[in-house]
Amino acid sequence: MSGEQRVQHLFFPSTRAECIRILRLRLGFTQGEVAAKLGLSREQVSKMETQFQHVSDALWEFILKQAYCQLYIEKNGSYEEFKASVSSLIHNRAKEDRYG
Repeated sequence: MSGEQRVQHLFFPSTRAECIRILRLRLGFTQGEVAAKLGLSREQVSKMETQFQHVSDALWEFILKQAYCQLYIEKNGSYEEFKASVSSLIHNRAKEDRYG
């Protein structure tokens, strides 16, 4: 494992739920604000972030689009490439967690 991969392993979440929570906080949104923008209740967002409820595609897309527009510095790639990279990182981290 390269140094960059070790750093990603330390800081990158292994689930969509964790990723949503981290990005929401980094973006400065409350659960209530996100819920209002998506027509959800704050409790639904909370349950999705804590894995008590499946993460909706609407929430996933909203958070990723906000992160791409506000936090992604390089923007050399498209939103779809950014989304694929985040999904791949989550998948790889989850696999590492399962199989060591």
